[in-house]
Amino acid sequence: MDHQILVPLDGSEQAAAALPHAAMLARALGRALVLLRVVPSAGSLEHMVWPTGVAVANPAGLENAVAAARAYLRACAAEQTTDLPVTVAVRQGDPAAEILAYAGQHPAIDLIVMTTHGRGGVSRWLLGSVAERVLAQVPVPLLLVRIPAAAAAPAYRTILVPLDGSACADLALGQAQLLAQMLAARLLLVTVTLSRVDIARLGMEALWLLPEFERQERELRAALAAKAQHLRTLGLAVQMTVVAGDPAAEILALSAQAAVDLVVMGTHGRSNWDRFLVGSVALKVVRHATTPVLLVRDPATPPRTPA
Repeated sequence: MDHQILVPLDGSEQAAAALPHAAMLARALGRALVLLRVVPSAGSLEHMVWPTGVAVANPAGLENAVAAARAYLRACAAEQTTDLPVTVAVRQGDPAAEILAYAGQHPAIDLIVMTTHGRGGVSRWLLGSVAERVLAQVPVPLLLVRIPAAAAAPAYRTILVPLDGSACADLALGQAQLLAQMLAARLLLVTVTLSRVDIARLGMEALWLLPEFERQERELRAALAAKAQHLRTLGLAVQMTVVAGDPAAEILALSAQAAVDLVVMGTHGRSNWDRFLVGSVALKVVRHATTPVLLVRDPATPPRTPA
C-alpha cells in the first residue's frame, strides 16, 4: 500500500480518540496506518518541565519509556485496527518537531490525524499546542479531532467546505471531493462575504468602493455556483450558500445548523476580501468547532514559524 495516514499518540485516552477517525478514513481511502509516539528526550524534558537553567542529568527510565511506548502502540494497533495494515514508530525529542520530521521523511504519508486537547502524563504533551505547531508547518493535510470526540464510530455524511476564491481553498475542495466520493457524503459549499455593516466600519472611503465590493461578491457567487454544478455532474450531492459576516463565526454557525460532520478548509488562502485571511480563520474554526476539521495548506506557501 503506497499511501499512509500518520496518527501521533501520547498515551492518553484523549489522543487515542483520533484512532477511530483515522481508521475510518484508512478503510475508505485504502490507506495504511502509522502510529507514532514521541518520548521526550532529556533536552525536551528540560525545555518543557524543568525550571530554567536547571539541567536534567540522564533522566532515569528513558529506555524503559521507549519500550513502554512501543508496547502501547502495538496494543493500539492490535485492539483498534485489526483489519488494517498498521506500523508503529517511536521517536525521542520534541513532539511537534518529531511529528513534522517523521512526516517529512516519509513521502508515503499524505494525511495526519490527531486530537487537539490530549494530555500525556509527565511529558505534559498538550496536543492543543502541539497541534497548532504542527499546523504551522505541516507538509500534508491535517485532520484535527476536537476533544471530547463526538463518536467512537464516526461517519462523515455532510462535509462543509468554505471557499473564498483562492487557490488554497480550491485545494481543500479537491480533498473534500475525494472524501465525498469515497464516503458517499454530501458537500456543503459556503462563501462568506463582507456584510454592509463591515463595509461601513471600514470608513467613508470604503463606501465609495461599494460598487467594487458588490462586483466582487457577484463574482464569488458565480464561481461558487460553477463549482457546485461541476461537482453535481460528477454525481455528488452538493448544496451551496452565500452568507455575509465574520468568516469564522459564520462557518461555525452553519456547521452547527446543518449538522455538519467534517469541515474541510485551506489554511493560507487569501480571497479578494483583504480581511479574509484563511490562516487565521482556520485557527479560529479549529479552536471552537465541535466537529473534526481537515486543514489543507497550499504547498506554494512557505511554512510559518509558530508564535
